[in-house]
Amino acid sequence: MTANELYSVRNLKNKAKTLEQARASLLATAADLVPVVDDMPRQKEIKSQVEKLAVKILEVDAQLDSVREQMIQAEIELAKKIVTEVANPTLQKFAILCYVKCLSYKEIAAEMGYTRRNVYFLRCKFLKLFTSISPCFHKLPRDIVTIRKIRDETD
Repeated sequence: MTANELYSVRNLKNKAKTLEQARASLLATAADLVPVVDDMPRQKEIKSQVEKLAVKILEVDAQLDSVREQMIQAEIELAKKIVTEVANPTLQKFAILCYVKCLSYKEIAAEMGYTRRNVYFLRCKFLKLFTSISPCFHKLPRDIVTIRKIRDETD
């Protein structure tokens, strides 16, 4: 399993989030352009701008639907790969929560009933199974208690 395979779902979710933000921005722009309904004649330019925005919104919607379908397929494929290639059920659960559901380490710790530190150790253990991925991809953050202990020992 490669890093591209592990992060495929996360990348698709980020792409979907970007498209949703673009869609929301286009909708806000269209709402600003649409005039209040009254009997006054309107400029043709506003109608053409609104029509262009409507076409852009439809294009973004089509892209968003495509990305969501790809995301569902990627989630299914990655979950199957994790289950078949990882024998340890704890590591399987961690990998599915982290790479398929894209939860944060804090959310994974709450879901699994572990501390965040244990989740980092699970991550390292999982990544060591696959030699193409370096287990030191993210640095382990130190909590304030550890930092204070280090400062007290050096003073």
